[in-house]
Amino acid sequence: MNIMKTKILVGLLALVVLIACKKDKYNTAPTLTLKSSSGKVVASGGGMNLTFEVTDKEGDISNTLFIKKTRTNKRPPTPNQDLGRDSLTYQIPNITNTRTVLMELNLSHAQLISTSRAEPDSLTVEFWILDKALNKSNVHRIEEVVILK
Repeated sequence: MNIMKTKILVGLLALVVLIACKKDKYNTAPTLTLKSSSGKVVASGGGMNLTFEVTDKEGDISNTLFIKKTRTNKRPPTPNQDLGRDSLTYQIPNITNTRTVLMELNLSHAQLISTSRAEPDSLTVEFWILDKALNKSNVHRIEEVVILK
């Protein structure tokens, strides 16, 4: 009977250790996860609608959203065709003590085009945020975005 009690005690101790060592699903640096997208092709007059889930251990999500566009067309634009809009920043509204938030982002056609050239733009678009403590999130990349003219 003593052996049985010892086995149960060791089993319970192992279970407590596993529960105590369970990793927290929140990190100090924010985590950006794409939940939905309107698609990778943006027609003239249209836009790209995205929903991100942002998680942060401290709940200090408010600061800045960064967007970087990299044109991937084979032919580079001439200097007078380049609109010089390869990065955008947005202030994130004040969100206090919230570990998880859904962030909706609506990018217009005008915000996404990168040249005045008549051909469609092909882009890779990257997103990341900084929290109040200036911790940088992971970079979420969407490749092969096509902006029709």
